Amino acid sequence: MILSMFATLGGCSRDARLAGQHVRDAAAHPLTAYGVRLDESASPSQVVYVFLKAVVDDYKAGSDRKARDKALDVQFGVAAPDTITASDPRNVRANDEDKKEHLFRTIYHWAPTVGHYRASFSGDLNAIKPRMREEIDPTDPTKAQVFVNMFNPADPDRQRTGVVAWFLLTREHNLWRIYWVGFDPSSRDWNARLPKNSYAVTRPTRRGQG
Repeated sequence: MILSMFATLGGCSRDARLAGQHVRDAAAHPLTAYGVRLDESASPSQVVYVFLKAVVDDYKAGSDRKARDKALDVQFGVAAPDTITASDPRNVRANDEDKKEHLFRTIYHWAPTVGHYRASFSGDLNAIKPRMREEIDPTDPTKAQVFVNMFNPADPDRQRTGVVAWFLLTREHNLWRIYWVGFDPSSRDWNARLPKNSYAVTRPTRRGQG
């Protein structure tokens, strides 16, 4: 199941940068993509995996608008729209169209945030899972984070350290969904950083989109 609800921009007062784009009117709901059913039983890691695969397809689509829209539908489908909208204080007084635009801009920029490293997640879930670390917040079981080791595309032998992507998730409509995408700036060394850390350890300041 892929999102099919679109709201098309209209009127000269809207953000001109979004002209021609489909601004999704999304709500978190179950979906199936890349062989994974993202319902109430799906894990944060599975949600992140589906997002990463959609990023790969987004780049593969190139100028094929239909294929890009399909990949974007999945990226919106794994997002937490209520949390994203509530995270920006400017949305308190914003109208519905402005909120939709803020949501679109946020999610639209997630793919380019991690896209440079897309060769890192071109395999299936079993291939990628050893480079993923999932943590549920022990003080709030509705919050989670997933780290993903991403290697440098210029290093096909993966001998040099890449980067550690960082995804923050929440339970929205009882579904794990992403609300922030960025990188862990505290270390580029996967082996040294992640096996020794837990959710309770003081985390670095978030940097990235969202």
